[in-house]
Amino acid sequence: MFLAMSDAFETRLTRTAARLGWSDDAIAEILRHEEDLARDPIGTAKDLAAALDLDQSAQFELRILGTRKAPPRGAADGTQFELNPPSAGGPKPPPVPPSKRPTTPSRSTFPPTPVAPAREADRTVSGHTLREEIRLVHAEPAPERLRDLMVKLAAVGSTVGNAHRNGLVLRNLAPDNLLLGEAGEVVYADPRRIPTPAYCSPEQARDAHGALSPASDVFALGCILFECLTGSLLFAQVGKDATLKAIIDDDRRKLESPFQLPAELERILKRATAGAPGSRFADGTSFAAAIDQWLDGNASDAPSLDALSDHPERVAELRRSATLKRAESVVLLSRLTPGARIPDKQPAWSLVDDAAGLEAEADRLEREYRRALEGELARNPLDVEVRRHLADLLHQRHRDAELEDRPDAPALAEELAEVEPRRFASYLQGDGRLSLVTEPPGAEVDLYRYELKDRRLWPTFVRTLGKTPLTDIPLSMGSYVCIVRHPDCVDVRYPVLIRRRTHWHGRGPDHERARTPAEPRPVVLPAKSQLDERDIYVPAGWFRCGGPPEANAMPRTWTWCAGFVIRRDPVWLREYLEFLDALEKAGDPELDACLPRSPDGRPLVVSRNHSHHVLADALGQAPSLDWPVTHVPWTAATVYARWYAEKTGQPWRLPEDLEWEKAARGVDGRIYPWGNGLDPLFACYAPSHASLPHPVDANAYPADSSPYGVRGLAGNVRDWCRDGWQSRESIATGNAPPAITPSGPKVVRGGHFDMTGPGLVSWMRSRVDASTRSPRIGFRLARLFPG
Repeated sequence: MFLAMSDAFETRLTRTAARLGWSDDAIAEILRHEEDLARDPIGTAKDLAAALDLDQSAQFELRILGTRKAPPRGAADGTQFELNPPSAGGPKPPPVPPSKRPTTPSRSTFPPTPVAPAREADRTVSGHTLREEIRLVHAEPAPERLRDLMVKLAAVGSTVGNAHRNGLVLRNLAPDNLLLGEAGEVVYADPRRIPTPAYCSPEQARDAHGALSPASDVFALGCILFECLTGSLLFAQVGKDATLKAIIDDDRRKLESPFQLPAELERILKRATAGAPGSRFADGTSFAAAIDQWLDGNASDAPSLDALSDHPERVAELRRSATLKRAESVVLLSRLTPGARIPDKQPAWSLVDDAAGLEAEADRLEREYRRALEGELARNPLDVEVRRHLADLLHQRHRDAELEDRPDAPALAEELAEVEPRRFASYLQGDGRLSLVTEPPGAEVDLYRYELKDRRLWPTFVRTLGKTPLTDIPLSMGSYVCIVRHPDCVDVRYPVLIRRRTHWHGRGPDHERARTPAEPRPVVLPAKSQLDERDIYVPAGWFRCGGPPEANAMPRTWTWCAGFVIRRDPVWLREYLEFLDALEKAGDPELDACLPRSPDGRPLVVSRNHSHHVLADALGQAPSLDWPVTHVPWTAATVYARWYAEKTGQPWRLPEDLEWEKAARGVDGRIYPWGNGLDPLFACYAPSHASLPHPVDANAYPADSSPYGVRGLAGNVRDWCRDGWQSRESIATGNAPPAITPSGPKVVRGGHFDMTGPGLVSWMRSRVDASTRSPRIGFRLARLFPG
C-alpha cells in the first residue's frame, strides 16, 4: 500500500540505524547529507555506504530512506523491503488467498496491506518484484496461475489508486519497481525517479516533464497487464527514443498469449491503453475494480434487475432536483455583492452542497442499475430487452458527457458500440449538415477542417462546396472554417462546428423560438470599400463561450453574437501619439487625462513643438512605437475611440465582453486562439522571454492569431472592454448588463507579456477599475457590422 510520509527523516534514520547497528558517527554523516540523499538516492547512497564503511546491503536501506523523504517517489511508510527474488526452478511464492472483492470503484478492491504505523518500529517485508512473478507464471502457463497473477495485479491497481486519492501521480510504474510481499503487501519503490520508456503513456512520451493525470499511470498499468497476459512488452523497440516514438505512433505488439484470454480482460486492456487519457479508466482504483469484477465472475453478487426497476426514474428526479437547487443558488448569489458577508452567502452555498449530494446519490443509483444490467446480460447474452435498456443508458450518458465536454465521452461511445452497434450506428457516426446563405448570393465557398498539428489547430483544405446558397451539405463531426469569396466583397472566414447529428444553419435566437423554422439567416458579406486591411469581420452567429468559475468566466453555454468588425491589432503607440497631437492642436481639455502615465503619475510622453514623443526609462531605453500603447485608463481609451470614429466616419468603440471572446475563440470553444496547446513560441508571455519580459509588435508571434485572424489576443498586452463589470452569477441569471459609465470596475480581457500560462486562456475575465493605468493593459477598437 502506498502511504504518505508522516515521520521525520531523523526518526526513521534512527530506527533503521538501531536495527542495523550503524554507529552514531554514521547517523550524523547521513543527516548531514539528508538533502543530497533526497535528490539522488542512488548516487548518494552508494557514496555514503562506501565512505562510512557500511556493507553493500546498506545501499538499499539508504535509497529507501531518501525516497521516503519525497512521498511520490518512495516506498510504503514504516516498511522496508527485503528483495528475495525466486528462481524459475525454485518454489513458487505462496499466492495471496482470493477474497470476496467488491465490484464498484467506490470501495476498496483489495484487502488493506498490513503495514506498520509510523509510530511503530520499521519492519522488513520479504518478497520479490512483479517482473519475477510474471516470469514465473509464464515459465509454466496455467489458467489458475493467470488468475493468481490477476489477483496481484488488482492489488497493484488498488495501491496505485490509494496514491491517486492522495493527489499523487507516480509517473514510473513498471514491474521492476512494484514489490510483492509474501503476505499480500504491495510496495512502490522508485529510487531512480527516471520513467521507464516502455511504460510511458503517450502524453508522457511527448512531454516527459509535463503535467500528468492519474490516467497516465493507468496506461502504465495497461502495459503491465499486457505483459502479464503475453510475457512480452507492449511496445518492444530497441532504445529509448525508438520506444517513445512507438508509443506516440501507437505501434504496439499484437496480443498473443499462451492463455485462452477472456474477452473481458481484452476489453480492460484496450481501455487501459487507450491513446486519449479520457478514454482510459479514471484512476488505479477503477482499473483494479474492473479486474476484480472479472475475478468475481462479472459481478454475480450484484442486485437483481427487478429490484432496481425504479432506478431510472429516481435518478432523473434526483438530477432535476439538483439542477433546480443550483439554479436557485446562482440567483441568490447574483443578488449579493462580491464583498457580502459570509452569513449572507451561506444559504446559497448550502444549496450547492445539497445539489452535490443529490448528484452523488444519482450517480450511485445509476452505477448500481448499470451493474445489474451488465450482470444480467453476462448471464443471458441473448436477452434483447436487457441489452436495449443498457444501450439506452449508455446512450444518455454519452449525450450528457458530450454536452458537458467530459473526457469520458469517447470511452462511453466505445461501450455503446459494443452493446448495440446496429441500432446506434447512425448516432455513433454522428454526421451533421451545413446550410449557408450569403448576402449577396453566389459566393464561392471552400471548406477547411481544423486538424491538430504541433499542438495547434491548422485549417486543412477538404473541398470546394460550391456557390451560395448551400443547403443541407452533409459533413462529418468536427471543427471547420469556410472561406467565403465573392468578387465584389472581402473574403470572409466563417467558422463552423458540426456536433453529433446537428445542423449548422445560421438561424438566430428569434428564428429558434419561432414555431415554424425559418430559412437560414444570410451571412452579410462586406463590400471591399467597407473594410480596410486592418479590419477583421466576425459574422453573426452562435459560438461556445464560457469557462470555470475560478477564472471569472462567463457560464459555459452557446451564445448568439451579432456581427461586428474588430481591429486585427491593438492600438499602437505611434497611432496614439498621433491622437495626442490632434488633441493638443485642437486645444482639447481632455488631453492631460489621456496622456500615458506610470501608475505613480509620472508622464511617459512629452510634447515638443506640438508633437508628442515617448520618454526613455531610467536605463535610457524607450518603448518601440510599434508596441501597443499602455498606461492609459479606460476613459482615455474611450476618448480615443470617439476621436477615431469622428476621423473615419465609422462608429468605432471598445469591443464588448462577448465580442472579444468570440473574436478570440471562434465557435468551437477552444482554450487559446490557436487551439488547446500552449508553448512559449505561440504567444508573448513570461516564458517567451530569455530576459526581462516586455511587449512586442504584432509580427513577433504570428501563431497568436484567432480563427478570424485577430492577433495578440492571448499574449502581449490585455484589452480594455466597453462593458462595466458583471459577475458570472449575474450573467447566468440573465440580468441586464450595467450602464456604461466613466467610472467603476470594467472588464479586461486577454493575457500579457509578464503572465504565466494559466492566465492566457480565452475565457479569463478580470475586474479592473476604469482609472487604472497599467503597463500590461492596452486596447483595440470594434464596431457593429452592418450598422
